[in-house]
Amino acid sequence: LKLAMDAANDGLFDWNPKTGESYLSPRYYAMIGYEPGKMPTWSTLLHPDDEAFVLASSQELYDGKKDTNALEYRLRTKSGDWCWVLSRSKVIERDADGQVTRLIGTHVDITERKLAEVEREQLIIDLNAYTHTVAHDLKNPLNVILGYVALLTADYGQMSSEDGRLFLKEIEGVSQKMSHIIEALLLLANVRASDEIVTQPLEMGTIISESLARLAVMSDEPQATIV
Repeated sequence: LKLAMDAANDGLFDWNPKTGESYLSPRYYAMIGYEPGKMPTWSTLLHPDDEAFVLASSQELYDGKKDTNALEYRLRTKSGDWCWVLSRSKVIERDADGQVTRLIGTHVDITERKLAEVEREQLIIDLNAYTHTVAHDLKNPLNVILGYVALLTADYGQMSSEDGRLFLKEIEGVSQKMSHIIEALLLLANVRASDEIVTQPLEMGTIISESLARLAVMSDEPQATIV
């Protein structure tokens, strides 16, 4: 059993809640940074956000509502960090009154898995925001193009060559902007793979002027105010 537990790198506990007598394997202590026999009471190490549900679930074992438990929660390590553990426990013995007299189980360090889950969840949030940004940034210039095309279509026969060239020039400018947006998005997608990222100041006056020019067609019609 010792060889198997060492290979699995899991902590083992064997506890009598009635008398307080217990055995904790060396790995159980090492998992949260303590030497054997020198760890504070288990319940004092529980994360505040996990304490209520962990103690409530444990109480169900003591009350005879169930005989097994499998919980994921955080324990404070000796260094002050938080270690995520998967705790599996099973009631082995009860006395004549139904009180637990022997509870055994294991602790598995799942910190890396939990951190990976948090990173994945954040990545999903970032990707959703990224998707909305892409849709927004491409939709605006596309609406401008469609607006100019509609004007050309409606007034083509009565439009002067000068007005036609002006509209086509605006369409070309907005199309180039869309191309720049796509190039920027591709650059952003490759940022994670890049070892060196060069940053530089932006001339916001020029950027704002270009933005106002692109919005002119849409803002003039409803008489919008741009702040």
